[in-house]
Amino acid sequence: MTLIETTFFGANYFRVGSLQFVDSLGIGQPGPPPNPYYVSSITHTQAYGSGAVNNPNGLIGSSNDGSYVQLWGGNPNDGGQIVGWMSQTAHGHVYLYGHSGPGYYTHLYVWVSYNNNGDWGNPISVQTVSGTNDRWIDCNTPSGNFRYIAIVGIDDNGMSANIFIDSVKVQP
Repeated sequence: MTLIETTFFGANYFRVGSLQFVDSLGIGQPGPPPNPYYVSSITHTQAYGSGAVNNPNGLIGSSNDGSYVQLWGGNPNDGGQIVGWMSQTAHGHVYLYGHSGPGYYTHLYVWVSYNNNGDWGNPISVQTVSGTNDRWIDCNTPSGNFRYIAIVGIDDNGMSANIFIDSVKVQP
């Protein structure tokens, strides 16, 4: 068997055969593999009506770092959209890490695309997000591979939008 060692965000990852360990404290505890699919750059942002997209680069990165993109809309049809380019061609179950602003019930829409050229199709997730505690928001599994992800928070029925998203994770 071969021992493979890599360093990721200050922790050492070791792999022996199919077993993987993380050694962030010098103890050799089992740990999760790094997130292979994440947003590596932002390709587009758009505000709707009086809405806003604040701190778009907060979505970039493979881990939760406390830097959030905010999608906000205070009146009907106000909101924000952000489109991210994935680190590599992704496939699997999509999760967003974040929370809603206090007292908000944000309508969240998520689409994925391979070409970002008219192939967006139907959203993979349409849901209402509330609660101020950070958590993984389940956004379903798209049917194929994708390289782009579009996230929209919008006030589309009189409930203001205010959502904060730290990162995207795709679980193969």
